[in-house]
Amino acid sequence: MNLYSKVDTNEIDNRLSLIKMIESRFDIILPFYYKQLQLTFEVGQVEENWDSYLDKYLRETSIFDIRYKDNQTVFWYGWLYSLEELELDLEYYLESTTLLNEFKVIRIGDIVAGGGLYLGVGNDNQDFIYKQIWDSDYQPVKLTDNIFQYLNNLKVGGMSKEITIESYVGRKYGMVNNLDFSIKKEILDDILSKSKLETEITEESFILNLENIISYVRNKHIW
Repeated sequence: MNLYSKVDTNEIDNRLSLIKMIESRFDIILPFYYKQLQLTFEVGQVEENWDSYLDKYLRETSIFDIRYKDNQTVFWYGWLYSLEELELDLEYYLESTTLLNEFKVIRIGDIVAGGGLYLGVGNDNQDFIYKQIWDSDYQPVKLTDNIFQYLNNLKVGGMSKEITIESYVGRKYGMVNNLDFSIKKEILDDILSKSKLETEITEESFILNLENIISYVRNKHIW
């Protein structure tokens, strides 16, 4: 799944200029890993795209949500601010000055449950990532040492298999309109060659046997 698209190389100079402007205007130094994220990937409420992904059988599958999850913390991911959104947040968010003066952090993203994602910009917390959920956290709580460690802890929550994925061949998967699961010709030929069923067989046992064969062939040809 590609949550972030790569930045167009023609845009890198513009982003470097915007970074310098933000640093100068708000008297902060954006840390190394965060700069690399902004110079490498498209982030922002509009730019991020996670409607669907390809599962291990190359089927397009709907995504229910994306969550941050480590050994102690779980919350719904919202989005990371683009540089333009970051500039606006530093200018208009009423708590920006307090957060910077007291905790040496700036807000760099939103959390669905109601809260923010924060970046350390002080001498002792450069690149640290924090979260603050307004109903439960009285101050920013550290999550990881940098933004890439944070991203590596994001987990995809697919739609429930019991509700949205049918197991029979030819049905639609993941509640995606006009998306059918098709079998490659060579795989279908392999299935037919192995389908030496008895002449008298119930429909239920036939479907069960066919599912077992398809599962075997998928693993053989795709992995």
